[in-house]
Amino acid sequence: MRYHGHTVDIERTMQFILDHQVRHEIEIADIRRTMAENHATMAENHARADSEMAAIRQTLAETTKVQLEQARILVRIEDAHRELAAAQQVTEQKLQNFIDNLGRSTNGH
Repeated sequence: MRYHGHTVDIERTMQFILDHQVRHEIEIADIRRTMAENHATMAENHARADSEMAAIRQTLAETTKVQLEQARILVRIEDAHRELAAAQQVTEQKLQNFIDNLGRSTNGH
């Protein structure tokens, strides 16, 4: 068969098209397989991230509870320290009064 001075080999052209079609189908299958693997990996990563975030939230909640309890304890310690300091001042004053009185009673009799 001739077409404008060139011989057209329909069978070779058809074979060329079929070969390329097969190659493209293989490439598409590879792409689909890769996409499926990527999807599975993404799902695993998402599940792992969800699990890690849940653990982080739990740790944060527990840490917050501990910090609040430590703050309460610190307030109680500060209150007790103030009370102890006030009591110490009273004790020192009483001791000084006792010492002063003790010195007077031995010197005066």
